[in-house]
Amino acid sequence: MSTVALVWPARVVVLDGDSELVVRGRPAEYRQRGLALSGASGALDALARLARDPASAVVIPADSAGEDAESLVEAVQALTGTPVIIGVRFPADLERWRGLLSHPDVRVVELPVTPAKLGAIVDALHEPEPEADRVLRCGALELRTGEHRVQWHGSEVRLPRRPFDVLELLMAESPRVVPAREIVARVHPVHGIDWSVIGVRSAIKTIRHELRAAVPERPLPIASVRTIGYAVTTEPAESAQVIEAVSRSTRS
Repeated sequence: MSTVALVWPARVVVLDGDSELVVRGRPAEYRQRGLALSGASGALDALARLARDPASAVVIPADSAGEDAESLVEAVQALTGTPVIIGVRFPADLERWRGLLSHPDVRVVELPVTPAKLGAIVDALHEPEPEADRVLRCGALELRTGEHRVQWHGSEVRLPRRPFDVLELLMAESPRVVPAREIVARVHPVHGIDWSVIGVRSAIKTIRHELRAAVPERPLPIASVRTIGYAVTTEPAESAQVIEAVSRSTRS
């Protein structure tokens, strides 16, 4: 796992990033996947960009780096610690570069990259290590990561993996309103299933349904801010305050 923090959107430096042979898809499509691409004209330009502004990954087409690909990977990791994605043109070329996988935080991918393909690799490079049981509390809502357990006013709430992870993120960020696209970027895909803003809405719907089923008489602690995102609040009054504060900020 990379030691470089994954931010949203994840910035990825791409050598020859203006070439359709390297990158396929519009910038907006990458943004929807939580990625911001930064094109570099060559190895020195890429190193300069990484030195000025840390990135979540750098894509290096193998034919652009030529025989110096391995040296370039070593230089990038030694100087910046940035994860490296080596791009090859044909499946047969993958074997030639397998040796680079002995480097920490290196992946090999067939070019051209696409938003889905690049997003999955960046997610995998930054997937967090398993951690000890983490306990999050927001009012009467309690979540234990190690036990995959949620309690609402003392009642057990059963959540599938993805809604559980979404709730964990919202509780960790509470009372901040987390944009739906940020949730897409920070909650890792499950078993390769497509993950999008629509999926976030579905996860929120599941969370609300299960909380309501566990304790029907209590107001739900999930606030929705239209066109913005979602937040976990401790009290209904706080939910209204969060929505009003965000509404004021978007009007100003």
